[in-house]
Amino acid sequence: MQWAHPKYENVIATCGYDKKIKIWKEVKAQSWDVVYEFETAASVGSISWAPWEYGLLLGAGSADGSVHIIQRKGDDSWTKVTYPGHDGGVNGISWGPPTEPSMLSHEHASSQLDSQ
Repeated sequence: MQWAHPKYENVIATCGYDKKIKIWKEVKAQSWDVVYEFETAASVGSISWAPWEYGLLLGAGSADGSVHIIQRKGDDSWTKVTYPGHDGGVNGISWGPPTEPSMLSHEHASSQLDSQ
């Protein structure tokens, strides 16, 4: 189970051997509804919400080696994209910190080292 950032209210994601990824939202005090459900081809053993700056974006890894990316759109609908990840199962999912892509480039890193 993974909690989304509090900016998105009370939203959690779950996954399991039943091959399902579920996203739940608290609709009133201690009452939760499934707002999105997706059944994969194999059991799902790992999930992780992206940093809040990316929006409500969930990554999931399944036993068949697939990586699933699920995103909430502005109208509360959800989209899912599946990528082949590995020959074996995916055992972990993690996101990097939100940074500008240029901050990670080789040129930027060497220019910062030169200025020190």
